Amino acid sequence: MLGNAFCKVKNLVDSEAYALSYYLHQLCLEIRDMESHEECQVLYNALIEKLNLGKHAEAVLNSIVNKLEKKGKLNRKNVSERYKHPFDLKGKLKANYREDTIAYENCGNWKTHSQRDVNLIRVLFSSNKFDFSRIVALTFFTRPGCFDDLTVSLPNKVTVPERIKKAVQDTSSIQFAVDTLKLSTDEAQLLSCAFRLQSVKEMYEVANDFYKSDEFDNRLEIYQRCIGKTLKEIRLLLKNDQKLKAYGFMDPEGDMDEDAIDAISQHDISLYFSDLVKNEKNVKAYEPDSFSVSKEKTDVAVQLLKSKNSCNILLYGAPGSGKTQYAKTLIKQAGLKMTSYKNELEISGKSHDNVEVKALSRLNCYLSLKKDDSVLVVDEAENVLQTREFSFFGMQLSSSQKGTVNNMLETSENKVIWIVNYTNEMDESTLRRFTYSIKFQAMPKETLRNISAEKLHCIKMPASLKNDILDMCGLYKVTGASVDNVVKAIKALDYQKGKEAKIKADIKSVLEANSSLLYGKKKIRDAVTKSYDLSVLNSSIAASEIVEMVKASENYKKENQEEESLEGVRILFYGLSGTGKTELARYIAETLGKPLLLKRCSDLLGSYVGQTEQRIAAAFEEAESTDSILLFDEADSFFADRAGAKQSWERTQVNEFLTQMEEFSGICICTTNLRKIMDPAMQRRFHIISEFKALNKEGVTTLLKSFFGKYNFNEAQIQKLAKQNTVTPGDFGSLKGKMRFVSKEKLNSDFIVNELLKIQDEKKMNGGNQIGFAS
Repeated sequence: MLGNAFCKVKNLVDSEAYALSYYLHQLCLEIRDMESHEECQVLYNALIEKLNLGKHAEAVLNSIVNKLEKKGKLNRKNVSERYKHPFDLKGKLKANYREDTIAYENCGNWKTHSQRDVNLIRVLFSSNKFDFSRIVALTFFTRPGCFDDLTVSLPNKVTVPERIKKAVQDTSSIQFAVDTLKLSTDEAQLLSCAFRLQSVKEMYEVANDFYKSDEFDNRLEIYQRCIGKTLKEIRLLLKNDQKLKAYGFMDPEGDMDEDAIDAISQHDISLYFSDLVKNEKNVKAYEPDSFSVSKEKTDVAVQLLKSKNSCNILLYGAPGSGKTQYAKTLIKQAGLKMTSYKNELEISGKSHDNVEVKALSRLNCYLSLKKDDSVLVVDEAENVLQTREFSFFGMQLSSSQKGTVNNMLETSENKVIWIVNYTNEMDESTLRRFTYSIKFQAMPKETLRNISAEKLHCIKMPASLKNDILDMCGLYKVTGASVDNVVKAIKALDYQKGKEAKIKADIKSVLEANSSLLYGKKKIRDAVTKSYDLSVLNSSIAASEIVEMVKASENYKKENQEEESLEGVRILFYGLSGTGKTELARYIAETLGKPLLLKRCSDLLGSYVGQTEQRIAAAFEEAESTDSILLFDEADSFFADRAGAKQSWERTQVNEFLTQMEEFSGICICTTNLRKIMDPAMQRRFHIISEFKALNKEGVTTLLKSFFGKYNFNEAQIQKLAKQNTVTPGDFGSLKGKMRFVSKEKLNSDFIVNELLKIQDEKKMNGGNQIGFAS
């Protein structure tokens, strides 16, 4: 690719021009058919003009012409006054040859505008086909004055003089990059060659022309010719763990990055990072106690940033929990400047493939350059830190960037704060390389209220109105960024007395919109139904007792926060479908004021080996970071007895589920209809196990009144339903939804009972009478 710093031969110093003459000589060796390589003539002439070798070049070509004439390869032609030679040169030639027409017809697009051009075409494209690489050697490797028009004894071989070798090995043109990146001698030689080949217009066109015409199989063979190294040596210099590739200056095919060319040309490495990092000015930060992070953890993080050593601090946990704002606070407390990492899609060249690879390489390079006065914040770093291995049809495959990321973390010369929501895509080897980490739970209401108060502090409004707005900010499921939107809305509102109600309504609308945008609208099944009644559930452990047990566990956890050995709560509900298992889980979440994270089998099962395990781990991590109650609804696939597993992945799924459930510190509720197939080890992991059965008579009576209170049901109707031993709370909700399609004339108690009985018959026809198990 051509960089913005693309220059021409005429702008080079002499030593660089002589180095290019050597490259031209090497690339043209053994190439007999030069017809399609007219770019070589452009470079040849440009080098002659730059080095002021016009007379010498003419003497060289005249000597070759004389030698060919002496040997009978060129034969003079007597011409009349009206004779017109075939070349583009205006005017007459010093001499004409019978072979001129053949030479002109064979030269393709080579130029013939000067006497020197004409002689070059004559010696290259008449039947003798003189070697162009030898012409280059005679022109640039010999001293001016050693040829004249009568010279015919040309040397068979021209050795490369020391002055040319010295010019080729000279890396002063890229010394800035050598010093900045601390490159080895071999790396400097390769980068110098690549820079010359790709930053100088005429040289680039020649190399590109040879590559496209299949004269060389790849660009690395071009480097092989130019710097005299083997292909193996060059490939080793471009491996992923070597600087030129790891820092993105060159790719494995030998292409240089455009911005790297610009940076070297301008002697300014910041040009290479202009699309990668941004220096933040006037960063506003909250006080440390605004966040739900202990003072001890904040002190450790600040001390790490203040030290002279590099460090990698990982902030991870619930989305919207204040991690980015906390990073700003840490940097301010350490008295340092903040630099932020841009999203990889902003990296120049974003229209090309491997944008993420390019961003990672530049980040790797940036972190290798020590900066004592600033901290880099890499927000939303999941893509950068995605290093976890995965399985594909039994084969273990590693993330292609694992080695680069781990090496980058290990060798970084900078202080970096990495921010992610989840760590499940990061390999353990990557996690071990972080100097320090802080986990964020969902932002507590009080913290969100404090942040809101800080942002609303400068806005003048009645104290009562401000308090009402702050209360609303604490109620909605929003983030600190959402409060910024509230501030913008407030500044646009009219504070005239008597309009407080309108202002509060507008603020409520903004908060609702942000909450809906971030987390989606609250679905009806995320909360218990209005008619929900614990007493109707027919469970082996009373539903009310289960709720009290979970409450007690939460209270114990709050009172004994210092106990590191505290484990989570694991609950199993099993039995007939529709008996209220999932609804009780929702009730528990609502009672405790916690969000409910519901996962079904379809959410977790992956299409390739290992993907399911990753999704299981991600579900637990999401619940942990958001302090949610994790509900696995109909989780039968993860309960299967491993003794009967036919495939290895069946066992690994159960193993992953067991491991994650044991390490989970929150509340995990599993529901299933198939307890009998459960792995024995799985059953032993649950603290509370309760069977859910069909409604008893009392339950049927209660739900008939709750759902269909306007109708009177007699004892016989109630008994008839209760004796079925299959009626569940779900049947009532199902029928209630269908009644809107029935005319009012048909609706009565008999109709309702008969419809409920039909539902039971359908269950029995589908084998429903055999679902449900004794404890």
